[in-house]
Amino acid sequence: MKIALISFTSKGKEISEKLKKELCEKSEQESLGVENPIELIEIDKNTFEDKLSNHMENIFGSYDVFICSTGIAVRLIAPYVKSKVTDPAVIVIDDLGKYTISLLSGHIGGANELSSKISHVLTNQLIVTTASDGRGIDAVDLFAMRHNFYIEDMEKAKDITALMVEGERIKLITEVDMQIKYEKTELVNLNDKNIKIENITNHSKGIIAVT
Repeated sequence: MKIALISFTSKGKEISEKLKKELCEKSEQESLGVENPIELIEIDKNTFEDKLSNHMENIFGSYDVFICSTGIAVRLIAPYVKSKVTDPAVIVIDDLGKYTISLLSGHIGGANELSSKISHVLTNQLIVTTASDGRGIDAVDLFAMRHNFYIEDMEKAKDITALMVEGERIKLITEVDMQIKYEKTELVNLNDKNIKIENITNHSKGIIAVT
């Protein structure tokens, strides 16, 4: 895991130093469930001779990013945001350390999970705004990540997650024993000899097929 800690004030730099110290400690990593060693770099307004924005493309392409101040973060990363499949996690922490905000790539990029770990370290208020997380359900991309599945169509996966957010019924068609965290899911196990193929697609607006 590679993390760039970017700060613009003296208080923000203190937060960066605290995170660097605590996240790099092996005992802290173990308590947070971090499997791979964390590589951190600290960046502030004095790091480069020219503007930080001139280096942001490289930083954005190489690291998960922590930036103090939402407005600054949005302006810095805006030119480089491309896709939820490839964008890194971006997390914002106010320079008083009151809030840890998952800003970009909450699921596939891991910003939501990483924000939770950072909030634990800073003992502050975690803010996650993705609709599925707020409802305590699995977004399709998060479900796929957890099981190491490949998503064939990201747009359809997004559409199904939207159906779940609206409380619609979906089907999970699978050949293995698993569940998605969503109450209105009908599980269809293709190994069940009582399953009638012609009824598989009935009575649901969204279908997740795991094969």
